[in-house]
Amino acid sequence: SSTDSVYNWGAATDDRQGVNAGLKLGQTKQRRDWAATAYYEYLGQEAAVSEFTFSDFGLGGTANQGPVVQFEYQLLDPLTLSVRNFFVNFTDPPANTNNPTLFRLQLDATAKF
Repeated sequence: SSTDSVYNWGAATDDRQGVNAGLKLGQTKQRRDWAATAYYEYLGQEAAVSEFTFSDFGLGGTANQGPVVQFEYQLLDPLTLSVRNFFVNFTDPPANTNNPTLFRLQLDATAKF
């Protein structure tokens, strides 16, 4: 399990905090190993500098929240396949929007050598 948090003491508004918390089961070190990861992230509008945030989470920047799930499988000793999906909403939706969930699916193949 892991937890990260951020708090911007100099923020102009009360939307100055963020948290990322989750857990991982398993690990991919040898053939047929697997790992499953799930975490939740909340990043307030004033919590961090937008240019330094994780660009894959939502549309990048701040004012995003939602869960992320990932599954990894070690197909061969040097090759791991993974699938990850982000389910992200705005923390404070822009005017005239209904705050739809953004689904971002990522498929990766990683070779270790």
